[in-house]
Amino acid sequence: ATATILADSILRHKNPFPSTWNYANGDVWAFTFHLLVLPFVHVIHNQSLLRMIVSAFWILFACGCACKLSKFVFRDFSHLLIIPFFCLFIIGSDDVVLYQVAYTSQLIWQSVSLVLVWSAHGILNKNGISAFWRKKEFINVFIYSFIAFFLMTLGGSRNLGEIVLPLFLTIIILAIIEIAIENKDLKTLGGKTFLLLLIILIPSVLGFICYKHIAISHNVNNTVNNAMNFIGDYQSWWNNFQNIFVTHFANFGIHTNVPAFSIVGLKNFVIIIFTLLISFIIPILQLIKARNETKSIIFVCLFTLIHNTLMFLLFVFFEKTSRRYLLSSQFLEIIISSRYIYVYWIKKNCSAFARNILVSIIVLGIGVNSLYFLGMSKNWKQNLENKKSFASWIMSSGAKKCYATYWNAYTNEVYSNLGIRFGAVNFDGKNFFPYFWLVDSDAYDYLESKRSCLLLSENEKPNDLIIESIFGEPEQTMQRDGYTFFVF
Repeated sequence: ATATILADSILRHKNPFPSTWNYANGDVWAFTFHLLVLPFVHVIHNQSLLRMIVSAFWILFACGCACKLSKFVFRDFSHLLIIPFFCLFIIGSDDVVLYQVAYTSQLIWQSVSLVLVWSAHGILNKNGISAFWRKKEFINVFIYSFIAFFLMTLGGSRNLGEIVLPLFLTIIILAIIEIAIENKDLKTLGGKTFLLLLIILIPSVLGFICYKHIAISHNVNNTVNNAMNFIGDYQSWWNNFQNIFVTHFANFGIHTNVPAFSIVGLKNFVIIIFTLLISFIIPILQLIKARNETKSIIFVCLFTLIHNTLMFLLFVFFEKTSRRYLLSSQFLEIIISSRYIYVYWIKKNCSAFARNILVSIIVLGIGVNSLYFLGMSKNWKQNLENKKSFASWIMSSGAKKCYATYWNAYTNEVYSNLGIRFGAVNFDGKNFFPYFWLVDSDAYDYLESKRSCLLLSENEKPNDLIIESIFGEPEQTMQRDGYTFFVF
């Protein structure tokens, strides 16, 4: 719901970064899919429909960026595999990648940054430093790079650590390789490398400075979720290391404790094969062949290796073990593995029979997962109507303000088409407190002339809780679908 709520807040406050908005996980929403919601949030009065159209478009845009990477950097048609593998992945990571579209931006930024940096690298090698600034193609790349890296780091330290730092190290290592193996002139190559690093560094530093300025006046939720604390427990290191492998399979959507001979069981079998190949076996095979690859492939492989190494350290030694921390690594693994399969297993050294078998296995795997996904989508229309009916039931009380626990608050605001303002609350057993997480603080403003309400599920409402002792006598109490609704 955040994209809708943030877009509404931006329009109400006439500010792209509303002063009352609370961010989360240390991120500032700068260039994300909420910008696609923004022009239509007060025009289309079906917020759930708008939200899903925007999600679909954002995923298509991410696929388009991956295609650009394939065509421009790899210079082949490996996107014919990248796209279906990515679709297979988002079906598995349906919650954070497909429904929420929360981390799809990582694929966009990775693809865009690799294309732009490699473009600048190619122009430098072709024209040299002296003619560099007079070339129109460089001016265009410089402008696009400035915009991209500025917006990227304006979003916070995540992109700085996951994309900018690996790119920086990749360019330096690539220069060292060129000097050591190809005996390139140190002075000339040093000048080109320094200029390439500046193209990344200048907009990134400016973007991060602006991010810090926003963070001063906003709550970006610098909590334990964002803290970089080194874990000194050896057992935790080992557990986190094991968890990396488990999380790779989980992000592809594996399910436990299901019958082997069922659609979910078949789906699990497909996921095990695909995860082993795409995330572990093929990246190693690609590294073995890296020395014989073109510079563009070495460039992407180096970036992937450095990025994944940094994420490995983050996961194991800093205990960033949430599934979302491995998503960007798996995006890159899909890109690398897809290109390898296309070049070495389909295009080269492969008989027509073997090639057809391989393509059939890929199609079958995607087909099985699609059938599972279609099964999940069964009765979607009735489920949607139930959600909207529930939101209408809340609005029938006449209340314009409502409070609920986080996951019940903002979804109902969207299903009510912004007809009722919600504020998420936490309950400590004695009282309720605002939960300032991806919400505008004005959701908690007191409006004397308005009715307000409190929505609690049976699990959230302790048996001994006496609402009257906290808020006074409710004007009305209603119950539906396991929820109690207090109107004041």
